[in-house]
This record gives sequence, structure tokens and C-alpha cells, in this order.
Amino acid sequence: KGGGLAAKLSKGLLRAHLEDQLPDVISWDDIESEVDKLFDGQDSKRRLLAPNQLMLGLVRRGGELGKKVALAMLQGSLEERLPRGMSWADIEAEVEQLDAEDLAKCITSPE
Repeated sequence: KGGGLAAKLSKGLLRAHLEDQLPDVISWDDIESEVDKLFDGQDSKRRLLAPNQLMLGLVRRGGELGKKVALAMLQGSLEERLPRGMSWADIEAEVEQLDAEDLAKCITSPE
């Protein structure tokens, strides 16, 4: 029973830490079940210190949520690199066509 309580406390701490750092288009409710799958309470301390790694883990899992997280993470960095006169809307459809592995590569190596 103590392990269950520790896991609940860890998850509560993680939620409190991450909610403010989530992209605007992602809510805790969106990621909660996937967060549970990615790690247990023992790993939560490390995840508290590396929220971007948690987000990257969600991207690598793929699916709708992974794509949503990836697009939210990439939008700001890609917008800064776009040539004058281009906007996120101009490239969004192409970026959405990338698979989970390519999206993760874009996040970790945006060059």
C-alpha cells in the first residue's frame, strides 16, 4: 500500500511541475494516461527534472497525442527559422505528414 501512496504523491508532484510547462494546446488530461505508461513512481523524480524528455517520450510513442505534442514543441522553433514572408500555416501540413521518428529527430536536432 505504501508504494501506491508514494506513486500517487509522485504523480501529483509531477503534475504540479509539468502543467505550467505544457504547450498551450496540451492539457494534463491529454497526457495523463500516457504518462502512466511511460514510467512508474520510481522514475518520476528524474522526469520532474527533465520535462522535455517526458514530452519527447510521448512524441516517440506516436499516435494523435504524440503528433499533437510534437507539433506544439516544434512550432516555436520552426517559426523562428522560416524565411521572411512564410508562416507556420505554410508548413504545418507538411510537418504533420512526418512520422513519430522524424518528428522526434526534428525536436532533438532542429538544424
